[in-house]
Amino acid sequence: MDDADAMAHYALSFCFGLMGDFEGLRTEVKRALALDPNHAWALANLGASHAYHGQRPEAMTALNKATRASPHDPLTWVFMMWTMVAQYFAGEDEASFQSAERLIRFRPDKFVAYRYRAAALGQLGRIEQAKQALQESIGLLPGEYSYFVQSRPPWIPPLQHERLVEGLRKAGLTV
Repeated sequence: MDDADAMAHYALSFCFGLMGDFEGLRTEVKRALALDPNHAWALANLGASHAYHGQRPEAMTALNKATRASPHDPLTWVFMMWTMVAQYFAGEDEASFQSAERLIRFRPDKFVAYRYRAAALGQLGRIEQAKQALQESIGLLPGEYSYFVQSRPPWIPPLQHERLVEGLRKAGLTV
């Protein structure tokens, strides 16, 4: 690893995030941003770490900077996804639902949007829509539910995972 390479520090931050080591993620993101303050992926990963902890203002600041730094980035869908996640974990269910809808229109192959759409609708009490969204989500990638819902991925803190499962249960999921 080249200590003077912002991309190397970003890559390491991403690995830390996948393992649920948010302190390691933030340390490496800070190193990446010290080398390149406009590194869009590092900024987005910082936004993700805030999103998964329900820190919407901090998440949105980082994600908006990432979008400005690389407005035509091929990973724009990731920036959109983490915006949706930040809104959901901050309890902004209508905004999260709207973001999920935008992401589905932009990249219908990104199944995470379908899961959060169903959870947001469940939280909003729009049960019939939530049930339909849940069935669509499960139908697209049935095996995904056992990993992302029945077990907790390391990058989603327990409290936020509980909120996600709660929304999905309101939508009709039985776990």
